[in-house]
Amino acid sequence: MVCATSCQPPKIQISLPNSHWERIFFQEIDRVTNLAGVKELRKLNVNKDEIQVRVWRGFSLSPLEGVIFERIGGRWSATHIKADRYSTPENVDVIKLDPPKSGWGSFWKTIVDKGLLTLPDPSEINCEDRSTVDGINYVV
Repeated sequence: MVCATSCQPPKIQISLPNSHWERIFFQEIDRVTNLAGVKELRKLNVNKDEIQVRVWRGFSLSPLEGVIFERIGGRWSATHIKADRYSTPENVDVIKLDPPKSGWGSFWKTIVDKGLLTLPDPSEINCEDRSTVDGINYVV
């Protein structure tokens, strides 16, 4: 195959929020993903037909847990990760999730139809983190 300019695929541009919450939350997320043997989000390359969504819950007095939902090579899967404690976790449980009865494709369509891909950054809707200790935060 001969390419007119280059055979390299186009570079993927990562858009990250510039908010104080981002650095704080991703330090914890990166610690847990490293324990789980999952590549950090900023270091992950996905092909144009691949999808990966990570939903994290915690960031307070409960252990961080998340679900990684992905389609790679045309196959859907989901994994649940939960840290052993909220402060400096040392271990994580990693569990592959069974598909819903309707299938992962149907699940994906449902969450996209509900606005998953258009969720705004908190700074865009005047909803910045107030650093509550007893609340639960979600990061998608």
